[in-house]
Amino acid sequence: MSLPQTLPPVRSAESDDTPAADAAPGVSAPRFSFLSLALAFVGLALFVGLFLGQVTELAHIWNVDDNYSHGFLVPFLSAYLAWDVARRQSGPGRGSVAGGLLWVGIGTLFHCWALVVGWPTVDFVALTTILYGTAVLVGGRLWAGGFAFPLLFLVFMFPLPPAVTDALAVWLQGVVGNAAAGVLGLFVPVYHSGNVLEVSGQRLEVGEACSGLRQLIAFVALALLVAHRGGRSGAFKTAIVLAALPVAVAANLMRVLLMTVLSVQLGSAWISEKETLALGISYHTAWGLLTMVAGLGLFLAVRWWLSRAFPLPADQAKESAPAAEPLRVTVGRALGAIGRPELAGPWGMWVAALAVALVLQAGLGAHLEAAVATGAVGLERPLSEFPETFGPWAGRDVTPNGATLSYYQSADDGLNRNYVPREPGRDGLPRGLECQLFMVYFKDGRDRRHHPIICNEVAGAKHDAAGDDLVDMGGPGHARRFCFTRGGFRSYVYYWHYTLEPVGGEQLSPLQSIHQDLGVRRPSLTVEVFTNAQAPEHLEKVAEFVRDMDRKLQAHLPQGASRGSDVLPVKYVR
Repeated sequence: MSLPQTLPPVRSAESDDTPAADAAPGVSAPRFSFLSLALAFVGLALFVGLFLGQVTELAHIWNVDDNYSHGFLVPFLSAYLAWDVARRQSGPGRGSVAGGLLWVGIGTLFHCWALVVGWPTVDFVALTTILYGTAVLVGGRLWAGGFAFPLLFLVFMFPLPPAVTDALAVWLQGVVGNAAAGVLGLFVPVYHSGNVLEVSGQRLEVGEACSGLRQLIAFVALALLVAHRGGRSGAFKTAIVLAALPVAVAANLMRVLLMTVLSVQLGSAWISEKETLALGISYHTAWGLLTMVAGLGLFLAVRWWLSRAFPLPADQAKESAPAAEPLRVTVGRALGAIGRPELAGPWGMWVAALAVALVLQAGLGAHLEAAVATGAVGLERPLSEFPETFGPWAGRDVTPNGATLSYYQSADDGLNRNYVPREPGRDGLPRGLECQLFMVYFKDGRDRRHHPIICNEVAGAKHDAAGDDLVDMGGPGHARRFCFTRGGFRSYVYYWHYTLEPVGGEQLSPLQSIHQDLGVRRPSLTVEVFTNAQAPEHLEKVAEFVRDMDRKLQAHLPQGASRGSDVLPVKYVR
């Protein structure tokens, strides 16, 4: 069976990575093997099965995390870029079976390691390595190298480590907040503290959504696409990629300025997440989309200016772009390359390698899950059963305010209770003294993303390290007292947390131990006590309250729970 005469000839199987001479008119194209094509599709099915679990997890992240909502588009963009490469470069040369299978094997090892440590970025390496190895197997190293950019562009599917995104978001919030205060200060009085702006009686917070992290990722991806497709000098490509950061900051500065003006002139309802437009889009989201479009226009203007600053050489500018071949020709040429008879053996080895990888994945997954199920722990009692009265204190449950409410409601368990002296004046407890006990428990350790220093500075309070202190809890680990000032008033927060360590670690294999340590999020309980105490003797009474309530809390904790007050332990909040 021969391919249609309209298809361009593929490279000769007799030369490695060198274009074959054009076929003479009337000469049939190389033979086509349905066996090779069938084996290739079987391998594709095995490849999908190998990464289906990871892609499902990624889709969940894209759906719930706005910073990665673009992830749904990335595979299609990479596929288009790969198709464009396939139609522009000549057909594949002779594939390298040994080289291709070596890369597939390396990718399989990375994929297995990603299962152990649970880091999505490791699976990005695994995915691209296996795809590259497949291309080497089909068409050789030089032909596979043409697909480097489409493969590397897949990195935008994968979330960055939280330690990186948290640091970037906090830094960008500060940059945008300072810039907004500077611009607004040219026209109206502005009180700027932390990430909070107060303008004409309106208080606005530059939250994570206004930090610009989402736009920064999107503009970096767009800049890389423009640099790749621009066909210009390295200076132009470098400049357009570097322009992504200021454009993202400018777009979010416009968003903050617009929302400030709307809030002052029309009221806070015009920037609310609850108030929606006709299409069900909230006002807050609508202004974000509007300024995103404005940012895109700014990026195009920067691109236009850079194209003038770094013009194409005259001889290159006169060259016309190569004619785009029809889609059916590209698809036919690709099927012809995949279905070459001499690839039946390599495809069979590729299928066998992927089958082995699937077996390894299933066995390793079962081995790791056994350790997770065996070592799983949780609270011994619900937090609602924590005593309402103990010692000289009596408590009353209250509902958290503001942004704290959504955080509190998202927890797997929580308690927010105000304690006051049962008999004011006795035991050195003055009338009016309050201790607000706030506890949240998350099975995946998300509570550890929050810390008094970060949360209070975002709310506009300044950390006063001179007022900090350690509280001896009578055992391993301390509680930590933090002091904050705002508007001349000092406030104090006592903070500590419990990490619920898995049990049965002595019975685990080395891989299971690594998985427990790096790939499993520990359940965590964060405890905070807010107080209006000011005098040193009253703060000591609050410290006694902290120690007493912690002793009561032990009945709710499993054996082996470890106390600490460190800041953002990354191993628990990947």
